Amino acid sequence: MNLQDYLVPNYATQARQSQREPADAAADSLDDLIHQKSAILGRKLDILAAEIWWRLQLSAQNLAALNDDKARLQEMLHRLHVAATYHLREHQDKGIVYRRLFDLDTEQRTERIECWRDMVMVMRDFLEVWEAHEQARAKAIFIQHVGTGIEGHL
Repeated sequence: MNLQDYLVPNYATQARQSQREPADAAADSLDDLIHQKSAILGRKLDILAAEIWWRLQLSAQNLAALNDDKARLQEMLHRLHVAATYHLREHQDKGIVYRRLFDLDTEQRTERIECWRDMVMVMRDFLEVWEAHEQARAKAIFIQHVGTGIEGHL
């Protein structure tokens, strides 16, 4: 659905409604309104699902980059250890690398926590929209059954 669908009235629908009786037109209008609301809510669900997917992808990329950095630092730490063993470097030099490894571990934990925090917020929104979507569907089913029930009694 594009923006024009919202801005330009659907003339075929209006023509059909003007040819029907007012009660039928009101029922169709209500039905159209509920279906439109359901479509909007469905689109919101799609967007929220995409947000969840993108956030998980971003987190996975960030964690992979942090793991790559840690692997490089561990390799550097190994080289420093070998150099220190042969008195080419001081053992104290390894302290800087150990601190950086600790910082990377902290950054990984922070990334996981932030991802979880983001996911909780988006999932809360997702569940609220899903509930509204299901309520709109239930209303549509109810109205559809009420409409057929009234016709059967008239």
